[in-house]
Amino acid sequence: MKKLIFSLLILVSAFISASAQHKCDSVETGYGIYLYIDDENSLWGFGTNLHGILIGGKPFQRYSLSESRHIMDNVRQVSAGSTHVAAVCCDSTLWVWGKNNIGQLGNGTTSDCLRPVKIMDNVKQVSTGFAHTLALCCDGSLWAWGWNKYGQLGDGTTTKRLTPVKVMDNVRKVSAGNLFTMAIRNDGSLWSFGANSIGQLGDGTLENRIIPVKVADGIKAISCGTTVGMAVDDEGYLLTSGEVNYH
Repeated sequence: MKKLIFSLLILVSAFISASAQHKCDSVETGYGIYLYIDDENSLWGFGTNLHGILIGGKPFQRYSLSESRHIMDNVRQVSAGSTHVAAVCCDSTLWVWGKNNIGQLGNGTTSDCLRPVKIMDNVKQVSTGFAHTLALCCDGSLWAWGWNKYGQLGDGTTTKRLTPVKVMDNVRKVSAGNLFTMAIRNDGSLWSFGANSIGQLGDGTLENRIIPVKVADGIKAISCGTTVGMAVDDEGYLLTSGEVNYH
């Protein structure tokens, strides 16, 4: 416990000392990586540069905000997977980089990318899982690619995809867990697919789903963690599924 408290104090101290350098508009955390978009839409990061997540060929570590590395400009939203990153720019283009051994970058290869590469246009939101990626386009269509062993792409197969495949239409919001996905459609219905070994899909079973299954109505917000799905309904109640640890 003392070790944990000491680590938290170090992080808080670094945040305070660096706050004058970068004013953050939004933040995102991954596996050993911390990303943030400043008030000028520039993307910065610190942490571990495994697989080029922080841009560059050599592994290195930057432990605090004061050591932040500039990644790219004109970024509206960013999402970090286990070892890859995806960012939506202000012009609605989608860019990806990092590890790509299972096609999680969606560029048609399995080669890692040490610099951002453009994948799609007209993207509204992106969400990354352990090694899969989902892009919600401005027209409400949902696209997925990467690892698909548990059906987390929702395309009716368990085959990995090296390029984007269309999953469903009329989607308003998407969130990826480690090995599963949840999406809200325009009518407020909640759909989920992928791994379900501990009930994270919220469909009342422990069966994996390779196509989207409807699990609730009247949902306005969602967020998926490693093995937990969370949703807020129209009345403001919080709903959870899967494994929830409070320690």
